[in-house]
Amino acid sequence: HTFYTKMYQCLLLATAGVLISTFATAYFAALLPYEWSWFFRCMFGSIAAATDPVAVVALLNALGASPGLTMTITGESLFNDGTAMVLFLLFDSLAQKHKKYISGAGNPPYEVIEFFARMVLGGCFIGLAFGGAALLCLRLCQRKFDEVSTTLQITTTIIVAYASFYFSEIACGCSGVLATVMAALCVARYGWVYVDEAHTVHAVWEFLEYVGNTVVFMLAGSLTGKIVCENWKDSGGKGDWLDVADFGWLLFTWFALVIIRCLTI
Repeated sequence: HTFYTKMYQCLLLATAGVLISTFATAYFAALLPYEWSWFFRCMFGSIAAATDPVAVVALLNALGASPGLTMTITGESLFNDGTAMVLFLLFDSLAQKHKKYISGAGNPPYEVIEFFARMVLGGCFIGLAFGGAALLCLRLCQRKFDEVSTTLQITTTIIVAYASFYFSEIACGCSGVLATVMAALCVARYGWVYVDEAHTVHAVWEFLEYVGNTVVFMLAGSLTGKIVCENWKDSGGKGDWLDVADFGWLLFTWFALVIIRCLTI
């Protein structure tokens, strides 16, 4: 209920907010001494525009903040991941000119519009379809298999989460993130009446969320360390590719991103 009362705020921040943050960050990146192209700076902006609410939500819960504020931050993060991913793929295709998603920068605007329609609308419709299938499976499993009904229902939610992403992203070329989000919203809105042990399902997904966040941050740190080691090896151990000034630019970029985020909100 709280999410649907804040849904319009979440959608506004996840669409217009992400677009403003992306282009504002791209303009700011022109000040950095790295000679990035416009589309490459937009790629950087789309990455920085996606917010991670894990630490913020934990802090809000500890401080006893209102559920509405917590839900706005959490709900926005669900949608802005999908929006930022679509923008990243678009600008990646334009910057690298690999013609995976669109042919290149010289194409007419309708090709970009078609890309957005396919990624956003296609992902949403696929997600709704998988959400409807999940509701049917949850209803079929409801109190019909005694002690294993809860296990079947938990398995259904996990399969739908991954299958919706895979089918949309890999098979159809649409946004897998938005497909998963829409399927999850459909199940969260209409599926609880069919769930036998709601507390158990919620506890399982809280555990999966914790494990998923932990794995993502571990992979991010590992890949960053791998890149640092490879560049250090390629430079012969001199470290010419990384200067002390880069850390200053990093701090300056962080400060600018905080300001851009505040102005966007």
